[in-house]
This record gives sequence, C-alpha cells and structure tokens, in this order.
Amino acid sequence: MSGKQFEQCSICNEFNKKKIDDLYSLQMKEIYEACNVKSRILYEDELFWVIPSLGPVSECHLLILPKAHTYSFALLSEEQLIKAERLIKRICNIVNKVYGSSVVFEHGTLNEKMHSSASCNHAHMHVVSCDKSIIPFLEKDGLQLRRVGKLSELKEQLKRGAPYFYYSDNTLDSFIMDDTIQESQYMRILMANVLQAPEKGNWKTNFGCTEIVAMIHKMKKEFNEAQLIEEKAELVQKLNE
Repeated sequence: MSGKQFEQCSICNEFNKKKIDDLYSLQMKEIYEACNVKSRILYEDELFWVIPSLGPVSECHLLILPKAHTYSFALLSEEQLIKAERLIKRICNIVNKVYGSSVVFEHGTLNEKMHSSASCNHAHMHVVSCDKSIIPFLEKDGLQLRRVGKLSELKEQLKRGAPYFYYSDNTLDSFIMDDTIQESQYMRILMANVLQAPEKGNWKTNFGCTEIVAMIHKMKKEFNEAQLIEEKAELVQKLNE
C-alpha cells in the first residue's frame, strides 16, 4: 500500500481533507473545534508530516508520519529511511531544546492482517519528551533487544517476517525487538506508566485536547523556524541543480 493514499485510513483521510463520518473523524472534528486549529500539522517536508499525538503521554508527544500510506517504517525504501532518520534527529533536537530530552519508539507491523501492538494502520514514529529509559521494563517483559546503528536496519525485520518494536532513548542507543507482546498500544502504555501517568496510556479514552493546544502553542515557533530552514535548503538545492 506504500506510495499512495488509502481510503480506509483515518490518517490519510484527516490530512487529505476527506470527510468521513466515522467515530475517529467525528472526534477529530470536536478536537479541531476545541483547539481552534485547522490542522494538527506542525511541520512537513516532501515525505513526512509531524503532528502532536492524540492522548499525549507527556508534555510533548509528537508523531512523525509518512505522507504515503504504509504500515510501518520498515516498509519504507532505503532512501526514505535515510531521510526519516535525519528528520527524527532534527525533531528530537527541537524537543530536547524545549523540554530537555526525548525518546523515540514505533509499533511496527508489516501488513494489514499481521497481529501486532499497533493500534493504527498508518505508520507513525512517536517522539516523547522524557528523561527516563524504559529498557529495564522491556527486558522485564521478556523482549529481546537487538542494538542497531541506523534506522535502515529496520528492513531486516522484513526477513524475520514478524511485527516489531523500535526504541531509541536519550543515551542515543537504538534497538529493535520482535513484538512478542502483541497488546494494543503496548509501548505508549508502558511509557505512560513509567512517567507515572497511567491514565494517559490509551489515546482512545484520553484525547488530551488541553495538552495538544499547549503543545502547539509552545512548539509552533520552533517548528516554523525549522520549516523555513528546510524551505531555504530546498531552494538552494534547486538553484544548484
């Protein structure tokens, strides 16, 4: 499904302005009206959007999403993963500048029918302001962590044919694990518990409208500056071609 939009995907419908009267879309309409914003998009380039997460587990909880529908970052091309890795580092630098530190994680699945901990069928990487590591808790739950040096190593998961978790913390260590847990929203619920806010673990029961508004206002300037830098870099590149 990578490379095009998917009419049954709430994310694709939301950001391509398609009006679908399902529960998600109706709830999103309420949030937009309550937040007094026209879009959740804080930053975008030719491949990705960056948005505040519904039900943020921390003061800053962002999602990085491919614009083309795909089920996980492991399904992106090598070139796309290189660009995604650069973007993730930039976003983490912005979050670290404002909030101090951050962690990154993904619930990854390889196709629509594969059972996993992902609760949304559109790939999304979480970036959360947090100064704690959840590695001890992952190990306690029996997950086998494999250290990786670059994001493109996610493609190794295709050979394993299994859903996965990706995790990177403020120590700059990154890991991939086979998702042997297969519980919806496992990583974000674990993160909420570590941050002593278990009530924030399930975004479906805790949309966090007030937190989203505060996050947008606090991060808007930083992301506007990042957008200008990106646009200038693209202009320079075009002039040099």
